[in-house]
Amino acid sequence: MKKGKLLLGIIGVIFLWSACQTHKEQSLKGVITEASMNTLMIKTAGGDVVTISTADAEKVVKEGILLGDTATIYYAEKPEGGIIRATKIIVVPGQRECPEIIGTWLEAVKGMPGVMQGIRIENGGIAESVNMATLVYEHWQKEGNKLLLKGKSLGNGQTIIFTDTLHIETLSADSLILSAGGYTIRYHRETENR
Repeated sequence: MKKGKLLLGIIGVIFLWSACQTHKEQSLKGVITEASMNTLMIKTAGGDVVTISTADAEKVVKEGILLGDTATIYYAEKPEGGIIRATKIIVVPGQRECPEIIGTWLEAVKGMPGVMQGIRIENGGIAESVNMATLVYEHWQKEGNKLLLKGKSLGNGQTIIFTDTLHIETLSADSLILSAGGYTIRYHRETENR
Protein backbone atom coordinates (compact mmCIF):
# COMPACT_ATOMS: atom_id res chain seq x y z
CA MET A 1 0.00 0.00 0.00
CA LYS A 2 2.85 2.36 0.90
CA LYS A 3 4.56 1.51 -2.40
CA GLY A 4 1.37 2.39 -4.28
CA LYS A 5 1.08 5.78 -2.56
CA LEU A 6 4.78 6.45 -3.11
CA LEU A 7 4.48 5.54 -6.80
CA LEU A 8 1.37 7.73 -7.12
CA GLY A 9 3.25 10.60 -5.44
CA ILE A 10 6.23 10.22 -7.79
CA ILE A 11 3.93 10.18 -10.82
CA GLY A 12 2.21 13.33 -9.52
CA VAL A 13 5.55 15.12 -9.07
CA ILE A 14 6.66 14.10 -12.58
CA PHE A 15 3.35 15.33 -14.03
CA LEU A 16 3.63 18.69 -12.26
CA TRP A 17 7.26 19.06 -13.32
CA SER A 18 6.46 18.31 -16.97
CA ALA A 19 3.51 20.73 -16.89
CA CYS A 20 5.85 23.47 -15.70
CA GLN A 21 8.22 22.72 -18.58
CA THR A 22 5.67 23.41 -21.32
CA HIS A 23 5.88 26.82 -22.91
CA LYS A 24 2.95 29.20 -23.10
CA GLU A 25 1.62 29.54 -26.64
CA GLN A 26 2.85 32.70 -28.32
CA SER A 27 2.03 34.33 -31.64
CA LEU A 28 3.50 36.73 -34.15
CA LYS A 29 2.19 38.30 -37.31
CA GLY A 30 3.85 39.45 -40.50
CA VAL A 31 3.89 39.58 -44.29
CA ILE A 32 5.18 36.48 -46.09
CA THR A 33 8.39 37.35 -47.95
CA GLU A 34 9.58 33.83 -48.87
CA ALA A 35 7.90 30.43 -48.91
CA SER A 36 8.84 26.82 -49.61
CA MET A 37 7.29 23.42 -48.88
CA ASN A 38 7.77 23.51 -45.09
CA THR A 39 9.25 26.94 -44.39
CA LEU A 40 7.99 30.53 -44.42
CA MET A 41 9.87 33.76 -43.90
CA ILE A 42 7.80 36.66 -42.64
CA LYS A 43 8.57 40.31 -42.05
CA THR A 44 6.93 41.65 -38.89
CA ALA A 45 5.59 45.19 -38.48
CA GLY A 46 8.77 45.95 -36.52
CA GLY A 47 10.88 45.02 -39.56
CA ASP A 48 12.23 41.72 -38.18
CA VAL A 49 12.52 38.83 -40.64
CA VAL A 50 11.61 35.53 -38.98
CA THR A 51 11.99 31.97 -40.31
CA ILE A 52 9.09 29.61 -39.54
CA SER A 53 8.99 25.81 -39.84
CA THR A 54 5.48 24.80 -40.96
CA ALA A 55 6.05 21.03 -41.13
CA ASP A 56 3.86 20.11 -38.13
CA ALA A 57 1.54 23.12 -38.11
CA GLU A 58 -2.22 23.20 -38.51
CA LYS A 59 -2.80 25.43 -41.53
CA VAL A 60 -5.84 27.71 -41.88
CA VAL A 61 -5.52 28.84 -45.49
CA LYS A 62 -8.43 29.73 -47.80
CA GLU A 63 -6.72 30.67 -51.06
CA GLY A 64 -3.24 29.13 -50.88
CA ILE A 65 -0.10 30.86 -49.65
CA LEU A 66 1.51 33.59 -51.77
CA LEU A 67 4.19 36.17 -51.15
CA GLY A 68 2.60 39.30 -49.75
CA ASP A 69 -0.05 37.41 -47.77
CA THR A 70 -0.30 38.12 -44.03
CA ALA A 71 0.37 35.20 -41.68
CA THR A 72 -0.35 34.84 -37.98
CA ILE A 73 1.96 32.21 -36.52
CA TYR A 74 1.26 30.38 -33.25
CA TYR A 75 4.06 28.49 -31.53
CA ALA A 76 4.77 26.98 -28.12
CA GLU A 77 8.44 26.05 -28.25
CA LYS A 78 11.33 28.41 -27.99
CA PRO A 79 13.04 28.96 -31.36
CA GLU A 80 15.71 26.38 -32.21
CA GLY A 81 18.63 27.78 -34.16
CA GLY A 82 16.64 30.90 -35.02
CA ILE A 83 13.74 28.89 -36.51
CA ILE A 84 10.29 28.96 -34.93
CA ARG A 85 8.33 25.68 -35.11
CA ALA A 86 4.73 26.70 -35.75
CA THR A 87 1.80 24.84 -34.20
CA LYS A 88 -0.81 26.78 -36.19
CA ILE A 89 -0.73 29.19 -39.13
CA ILE A 90 -3.55 31.47 -40.24
CA VAL A 91 -3.02 33.09 -43.66
CA VAL A 92 -5.01 36.07 -44.94
CA PRO A 93 -4.56 36.84 -48.63
CA GLY A 94 -2.74 40.05 -49.47
CA GLN A 95 -3.26 42.15 -52.55
CA ARG A 96 -3.10 39.57 -55.32
CA GLU A 97 -4.49 41.07 -58.47
CA CYS A 98 -4.30 44.73 -59.39
CA PRO A 99 -1.97 44.99 -62.39
CA GLU A 100 -3.08 48.52 -63.34
CA ILE A 101 -1.56 50.03 -60.17
CA ILE A 102 1.77 48.17 -60.38
CA GLY A 103 4.61 50.51 -61.35
CA THR A 104 6.55 53.58 -60.30
CA TRP A 105 4.46 56.70 -59.72
CA LEU A 106 6.18 60.10 -59.53
CA GLU A 107 5.43 63.77 -58.85
CA ALA A 108 7.65 66.85 -59.16
CA VAL A 109 9.14 68.14 -55.90
CA LYS A 110 7.96 71.74 -55.44
CA GLY A 111 10.77 74.28 -55.57
CA MET A 112 13.29 71.72 -56.90
CA PRO A 113 13.21 71.72 -60.72
CA GLY A 114 13.90 68.32 -62.27
CA VAL A 115 13.63 66.44 -58.96
CA MET A 116 10.95 63.76 -58.67
CA GLN A 117 9.61 61.75 -55.75
CA GLY A 118 6.94 59.12 -55.36
CA ILE A 119 6.19 55.49 -54.77
CA ARG A 120 7.04 52.20 -56.41
CA ILE A 121 4.18 49.68 -56.14
CA GLU A 122 5.17 46.07 -56.75
CA ASN A 123 3.40 42.71 -56.90
CA GLY A 124 2.92 40.92 -53.60
CA GLY A 125 1.91 44.03 -51.67
CA ILE A 126 5.44 45.48 -51.65
CA ALA A 127 5.82 49.28 -51.77
CA GLU A 128 8.95 51.41 -51.87
CA SER A 129 9.55 55.13 -51.55
CA VAL A 130 11.27 56.97 -54.40
CA ASN A 131 13.55 59.88 -53.36
CA MET A 132 11.97 60.23 -49.91
CA ALA A 133 14.51 59.74 -47.14
CA THR A 134 12.22 60.17 -44.14
CA LEU A 135 9.04 58.51 -45.46
CA VAL A 136 9.70 54.80 -46.06
CA TYR A 137 6.85 52.92 -47.75
CA GLU A 138 6.99 49.13 -47.27
CA HIS A 139 3.58 47.61 -48.12
CA TRP A 140 0.43 48.49 -50.01
CA GLN A 141 -3.09 47.16 -50.25
CA LYS A 142 -6.00 48.19 -52.48
CA GLU A 143 -9.52 47.95 -51.08
CA GLY A 144 -12.06 49.10 -53.62
CA ASN A 145 -11.23 52.75 -54.39
CA LYS A 146 -8.88 53.07 -51.40
CA LEU A 147 -5.11 52.62 -51.40
CA LEU A 148 -3.52 51.76 -48.07
CA LEU A 149 0.19 52.58 -47.86
CA LYS A 150 2.06 51.20 -44.86
CA GLY A 151 5.54 52.12 -43.74
CA LYS A 152 7.74 54.09 -41.37
CA SER A 153 8.25 57.79 -40.86
CA LEU A 154 11.84 58.51 -39.84
CA GLY A 155 12.78 61.80 -38.31
CA ASN A 156 13.80 63.68 -35.18
CA GLY A 157 15.44 60.54 -33.81
CA GLN A 158 12.25 58.50 -33.75
CA THR A 159 10.50 55.99 -36.00
CA ILE A 160 6.73 56.03 -36.38
CA ILE A 161 4.92 53.14 -38.05
CA PHE A 162 1.98 54.40 -40.13
CA THR A 163 -0.80 53.43 -42.51
CA ASP A 164 -2.01 56.11 -44.94
CA THR A 165 -5.52 55.56 -46.31
CA LEU A 166 -5.88 57.40 -49.61
CA HIS A 167 -8.89 57.70 -51.91
CA ILE A 168 -8.12 56.80 -55.54
CA GLU A 169 -9.61 59.64 -57.59
CA THR A 170 -8.09 58.50 -60.90
CA LEU A 171 -6.18 55.41 -61.99
CA SER A 172 -5.25 55.13 -65.65
CA ALA A 173 -2.33 53.88 -67.71
CA ASP A 174 -0.30 57.03 -66.97
CA SER A 175 -2.05 58.84 -64.09
CA LEU A 176 -2.69 58.10 -60.40
CA ILE A 177 -4.48 60.81 -58.44
CA LEU A 178 -4.88 60.23 -54.70
CA SER A 179 -6.63 62.33 -52.07
CA ALA A 180 -7.02 62.42 -48.30
CA GLY A 181 -8.31 65.12 -45.98
CA GLY A 182 -8.55 67.83 -48.63
CA TYR A 183 -5.03 67.10 -49.96
CA THR A 184 -4.48 65.77 -53.49
CA ILE A 185 -1.39 64.06 -54.92
CA ARG A 186 -1.07 63.84 -58.71
CA TYR A 187 1.32 61.12 -59.84
CA HIS A 188 2.31 60.12 -63.34
CA ARG A 189 3.63 56.68 -64.23
CA GLU A 190 7.37 56.47 -64.82
CA THR A 191 8.06 55.06 -68.25
CA GLU A 192 10.96 52.72 -68.99
CA ASN A 193 12.58 55.34 -71.24
CA ARG A 194 13.41 57.61 -68.28
